[in-house]
Amino acid sequence: MNWRWIFITALLAALVIGYGAFNRRDAAPDFLSAVPERPTYYLRNAVITETQEDGSLVTQLAAARIDLQPATEDLSMQSLNLHYHQSADQEWRMTAEQGFKPGNSPIIQLRGNVQLRPADGDANSILQADELAVDTEKEVAYSTDSPVNIRYANHTLKAESFQFDMQKQKLSMRSAKGSYGNP
Repeated sequence: MNWRWIFITALLAALVIGYGAFNRRDAAPDFLSAVPERPTYYLRNAVITETQEDGSLVTQLAAARIDLQPATEDLSMQSLNLHYHQSADQEWRMTAEQGFKPGNSPIIQLRGNVQLRPADGDANSILQADELAVDTEKEVAYSTDSPVNIRYANHTLKAESFQFDMQKQKLSMRSAKGSYGNP
């Protein structure tokens, strides 16, 4: 009789273990379904050059630091100096403390002591703002939220907002106040 109880107990144990193994067989292991976010890459003392199909220069951006977010291809820049070659005859120089270029957008947003001037122009001819955006496709520079100071020789203008068509060299301003002579 002892063997019979041992056999029945062993059979019940085997059934319980088999049933447990059978139920767990259907459960797939839990894996993360989302692709992990790729890390941000950065460069120090970097220069990015954009050219046209014929090899002519469009923009040359130098920055103390450039961060690239691979998922969106956004660029964040620190202490930047941008040379925009509009044509063989016209080049613009822009400097700023910070910059941002979203993905493949032609718009570069500049912030913090922004300065825009012709590269070969008079050092006293300068446009200054806290924030500025440049659309390299439409060849337009425009203010965002900050007032703009424009200095040309001894003349000064302060505008609430502006838009500068670099191709036509036409400046449009709103709420402009200025002085002629020494500021």
